[in-house]
Amino acid sequence: MKPTTKGKLASFFRRKNKVNAIIKSQHPDFRIVVNRSNRYIKAQLLDKTGNVIGFACDKGLK
Repeated sequence: MKPTTKGKLASFFRRKNKVNAIIKSQHPDFRIVVNRSNRYIKAQLLDKTGNVIGFACDKGLK
């Protein structure tokens, strides 16, 4: 039986929330969030309250 898109999304968000909880429980002062698409790669530096400290974007992904 093939997994449905709804099931894939549910497992993705469950894994995402679990990883974020582990990272936040270690009380880091800063953390980096990387978003990647087919065209761009973006990185944000966040402090412990979630405010963006720095941002970088690169269009050169091929």
